Amino acid sequence: MDIESPLWRVHDAIIKTAQNTAIALNKTPPPANDQKMAAHRAALEAMEMDALQRRHATLKADVARKSEAGKFYNQAKAQADFSYWLPMDFWTLDEAVALSLGKDPREVNMASIERHLEKPKGLFSAPANQPDAFTKAFHDLHLKAKRSRAMIGTELLAPHDVAAWAQATLGDAIPKPMAALLPKEAKPAPLVEAEAPSMAVTPTQDELKKTLVSRAALLALVHMWPTVENDLHHANRNGLQEAAKADGRNQWWKEAALDWADRKGRLVNQEPKGPSLGTTTSIFRMQK
Repeated sequence: MDIESPLWRVHDAIIKTAQNTAIALNKTPPPANDQKMAAHRAALEAMEMDALQRRHATLKADVARKSEAGKFYNQAKAQADFSYWLPMDFWTLDEAVALSLGKDPREVNMASIERHLEKPKGLFSAPANQPDAFTKAFHDLHLKAKRSRAMIGTELLAPHDVAAWAQATLGDAIPKPMAALLPKEAKPAPLVEAEAPSMAVTPTQDELKKTLVSRAALLALVHMWPTVENDLHHANRNGLQEAAKADGRNQWWKEAALDWADRKGRLVNQEPKGPSLGTTTSIFRMQK
């Protein structure tokens, strides 16, 4: 074909036009619809990532909850049966700590806590359990009990004394059955018109200081005064020493001690309460 012919020039123009079009297409931004599609795809990916993160957090919390529920101190048999423990006259220090946390001392105690935290034996055994919130709380309360003047020095702790210590240490977190042992706040007496003075009078301290007895003699009254040993041990804090301690070495005023025990509700098998002197007198008759 003659290169100078008009047909050849047309063919050359078509090729150049196609080349220019291809170059222009590569430099042209995508249509508006493609931009919207890309933005929508990016938003979906972000939503999927947020959903995955939330799902992961939910699964992690579920695993932690099941793990905590499976621990020995959260089992049904580890929960304290206060109908069994409250009627007892005394608790040991270890029992007092477990019950203050609402746990059965036979299942949850220092020995079982240590076994729970010790490293399992064996070459391929799992690592030891790390202290968690409950085991830390148990150790902390046990240490406070051993350092408390109200809780040491005797293995016989009256439940109402433990309840008072637990409330002072844990506040409102103590179990409700233990809180029921605490003395109720006295309600103010209603306003009434003045009445003639009653013939019954409350005996004075001098009137109650009649019979000097030894500590052993007071301990012998345990059948009517079950908490006598613990009360004598804490006499300098509970008011018994001030009320009934004699000046002599290890001597006590018997009537004053029984009057104190009567006012504190420590005595059992008593007649209906009247004036303090009358109640004490009835106790003496029972002794004789």
